[in-house]
Amino acid sequence: MSDLISIVTTLYNYKKYVGDLAESVKRQTYKNWEWIIVDDCSTDEPTSILEKYLSNQVTYIRLDNNMGYSFAKNVGIRKSRGKYVVMIDADDMLTNNSLEIRYDLMQRNPNKLWCHGEVLVKDEGVKTLSHRSLNWKKSFRKQLKRKGLNFTNNYHHRLIHAQSVMVTRALHKKYGLYDESLRFSSDNEMWRRLIRFGEIPAHTEKFVAIYRVHKNRMCQSEYKKKRLKWTKQKIKVDVEVRFNEGININNTPLL
Repeated sequence: MSDLISIVTTLYNYKKYVGDLAESVKRQTYKNWEWIIVDDCSTDEPTSILEKYLSNQVTYIRLDNNMGYSFAKNVGIRKSRGKYVVMIDADDMLTNNSLEIRYDLMQRNPNKLWCHGEVLVKDEGVKTLSHRSLNWKKSFRKQLKRKGLNFTNNYHHRLIHAQSVMVTRALHKKYGLYDESLRFSSDNEMWRRLIRFGEIPAHTEKFVAIYRVHKNRMCQSEYKKKRLKWTKQKIKVDVEVRFNEGININNTPLL
């Protein structure tokens, strides 16, 4: 376990949850990590929770203005030094062996630039963890197989949970960073982009993250609901532009 893994978290008004994430980072069985927290100008003063975790392994960056989810992600990635990058939202958590599982998977698949696993679901106010996310993904995987799709050529972005992904730094150098024009769904665009270019991830059915379900999630915001249809169409168009033109400074933020 010699390679550095960079964990990047974007934070906006999730003071209530970020302590749980910090504890899950500390519990990792894989020890060679750095954690970069990019605070997108929160108003709930998360430093009161985070200050005790800051160290030579944990970096806190506060943006002067609220720039959006994708911009904050890219700040963290550019600041990172690891061979591998893991994105985890501030209201979610890592399983104890999350980094180790994905690191081992990448070592077994040296031709892959990224990988993903499965997630457990934690409903707010409920102590037990649910397997429903894994079961939903398994069901969708079976549907695709029944249609005769070869995953090598027909991987689907809906199989991928954003909190379960680990990528190599080389992937961002080749295919660029997150689309900063998107204030949500930039993960969806990234997975579609990579699959369109033929970069199929390695996969494990082991649990690597815990996804917290609560009323303040970004996916529940009125902002997203009003713009979801338009954003989905924009993503489809932009992925094709990037594929046809190739990744360049005119169409993609670069590492």
